[in-house]
Amino acid sequence: MWRKSEVRAAERQPAPSALVRDGASTGAKIQPDSKGCPCKRHSLLLRATAVWFLVGLIQPASPIAQYNMRADLPAGVRNAIVRVSGITGSEIDGGGSGTVIQIHPVAHGWWLCVLTADHVVGFSERWAIGFGNGGYATGTRTGEFTANIMYRGPVTIGDARADIALLGVFVADMNGNGQLDEIPEITPLSVAEPPHYYIVAAGYGWWGYPGDPRRYNTLQTYGLFENGRNTWDNPDSVEYEDITHPRGQRYFYQRLRANLDFFPWWDWPPSEGEAMVLPGDSGGPTLQFDEYGTRRWFLTGVHSVGQGGESFVQEGAMWADVHAGHYQNWINQACDTIPEPGSLCALALGTLSLLVCRRRNRA
Repeated sequence: MWRKSEVRAAERQPAPSALVRDGASTGAKIQPDSKGCPCKRHSLLLRATAVWFLVGLIQPASPIAQYNMRADLPAGVRNAIVRVSGITGSEIDGGGSGTVIQIHPVAHGWWLCVLTADHVVGFSERWAIGFGNGGYATGTRTGEFTANIMYRGPVTIGDARADIALLGVFVADMNGNGQLDEIPEITPLSVAEPPHYYIVAAGYGWWGYPGDPRRYNTLQTYGLFENGRNTWDNPDSVEYEDITHPRGQRYFYQRLRANLDFFPWWDWPPSEGEAMVLPGDSGGPTLQFDEYGTRRWFLTGVHSVGQGGESFVQEGAMWADVHAGHYQNWINQACDTIPEPGSLCALALGTLSLLVCRRRNRA
């Protein structure tokens, strides 16, 4: 996510060679909040996860205080959450997070459909993802891949968009064995409506630790995975976020909202502190476990915007996700078009040449 006070350079237009697709209008009805906000229920955890555009790095820090309340995510779910970078020319525009939500097997490899935030990738010429901890993804290191396709989020009203985007990432079957050896074992996360209040926010953004009075002091360290628990404030309400990015793009979308509380509320230091989205977590997922139904993890939100300063986030600060379930049809339809026939043909030729080179080297 980004801060409202952030000042960025003028928007760059994608290069003609980049395969960029604009989302179609969702036809969503625009209306004021229809219900009052439910009261926040007791939650479990502490940590700072992300929502703003990444603006800088300092020395990596020790793990944040999480009071043994971090969510125990299955390895496949954890591995589906990736680092995401936008790249223009030779410059990294910024780092965010994203989630693999579909895998499409094709000849000589697989296509991954990665859900992230539009403000992370929508202003760049090229894009890359990275699995596991690391710095900005460039697509040139082990566990990193270039995104070949980018779909910007659907237009919602006027020139405004939902702050979501999809990346199409091709992973070649370099060993020719029909196995996804190039990436860790992952469980793609389906998009769904919130089944309840209780959530786990995740991402690769800045960290935070409790600081007096009742706040998180932030550490500008990007690229290390973390997650934490919180609760949705408004899963049963209809609310909209309306904000303009410093590069001029207006975002208008149905949102899910959470805020930061410490427990106990009458004492300090805290025994628990809720997850808070920070810079670098933008595009990352909010996850929920359907305990009484399918007993699966689902993605219900995409980190978009949050409140806070350069060095701390005060208790009561709010962060908002794009309500992913509201845009589920657009997300699924866009993922179904990855890969496009023209893209597949071009990449198939490139993949064959890579396979030939590798086999010659082994010989």
